[in-house]
Amino acid sequence: MLLGVPQKPDNEARRALKEKPYWLLSFLFFLAIILVPFQNTALSQTPLRYLGASLSFVPITFFCLFSFLSRLLNRRIGSPEKWLAGLLLYSVVASVWGLIAIDAGAIKTSFLAVKFLTNTALNILLIYPIFVAPTPNKTFRRAISLSFFLAVIGYVLIDVLSIPFFGAPSFLKITWGTTFPSGFSLEQSTFAATVCLLSLISAVLAQRRITRWFYISIALVFVTILSASKGTTLCLVLAFGFSFLFSGRKGKGGFTLKLLGLCFAAFLSFFVYDQMAERFQSDLDSSSSSSTRSILILTSIPSVIENPLGVGYANYIPAIMVYTQPVTKWVRENLISNATTRELESYFAQEDKMALNIKAQFFEYLMVFGIPGLFLLIKFHLYLYKRIVCIHESNRETYLLLFWFVVFSLSSYISALGLYLYTVAYAVLLKGPSLYAQESNKNHKSTPM
Repeated sequence: MLLGVPQKPDNEARRALKEKPYWLLSFLFFLAIILVPFQNTALSQTPLRYLGASLSFVPITFFCLFSFLSRLLNRRIGSPEKWLAGLLLYSVVASVWGLIAIDAGAIKTSFLAVKFLTNTALNILLIYPIFVAPTPNKTFRRAISLSFFLAVIGYVLIDVLSIPFFGAPSFLKITWGTTFPSGFSLEQSTFAATVCLLSLISAVLAQRRITRWFYISIALVFVTILSASKGTTLCLVLAFGFSFLFSGRKGKGGFTLKLLGLCFAAFLSFFVYDQMAERFQSDLDSSSSSSTRSILILTSIPSVIENPLGVGYANYIPAIMVYTQPVTKWVRENLISNATTRELESYFAQEDKMALNIKAQFFEYLMVFGIPGLFLLIKFHLYLYKRIVCIHESNRETYLLLFWFVVFSLSSYISALGLYLYTVAYAVLLKGPSLYAQESNKNHKSTPM
């Protein structure tokens, strides 16, 4: 007792401290979803650099911190934390091995340390929320819808109406990208992927079939007609074909649905063929993004052959620089004889080389974590696929459409680090099927015999 005021027992204070702040965690995660379209903000000009480019960085960071503390105080530390700790430990070991195996040249050790810490933080923010995110509910759907609305508004205000207040330089868009339309993003490719993912997640979470097709139609129209993004268009067309071909449906009805799906994918391919061929030819003639992405992706192959356990993030940049030259020579001799590397050379010319990366998340993991990382990646996606094909058939293809788009985009032209919408997409793919199973069980129990 202090000054006549009774004190609460220690166990009561501890119980209050351990109480899970569901409302706070949900608020932070939903705020991160809403702020997803803002990927090129003035925070990137602060010491945060690429960490702060997206406004979602702030709420997703606090979400991870409070989620971990809540689980720690409630003694609920489990598989997500153990797997993430193991992955981080392996990254340290691989980085040490990479520093021994590959000569970093003139690159300063301080830069390699910063690159390691930055990418480690980005991986934590990408992976950890997938497993501790709130279960998709009505508020979740509203957050996705609002985020989708903001992405579309950004396209209208910046790319269609060209209103100076919202364009660069401003807090919401600090610099102009090299390609348009880009909305509040830096590049055309990431903006198109953002709008497409928001549309597909909205379709997955929609409760009515007509609403699902409405969002899917928006994705199709925007990607194939308005965005001019080659990677997003190809990935969406492939996702349509694979979502029907590997839907897991059996019997005559399943065969008919697969046939109709493949016919629709073939029609889409025919529809976009001319414009895609023109875009690729224009890219090869006037710019070099396709050549750059192809070369950077292929650098992971000789790297993993010579370093099967990976090079770690500390030696990620030196490894790219070592293997780029022989890969560029091979590409020009065997694939693209007129491949231009102006964009790639501009990355090497930068003093800090912070913009240099493989441009495709799965191949980045292949270089960084080696064969063990590839094994875990395949195992996790097989687990997701098996869960999806077991859900109710009325929404199975929509889930698979999202699943295959995520797989193809991260395998070809998207780096998910710092693009937190992929965290949301994986959380939906992981937790959504369980929600459907619960709803199916409730409906089954409520049905009279």
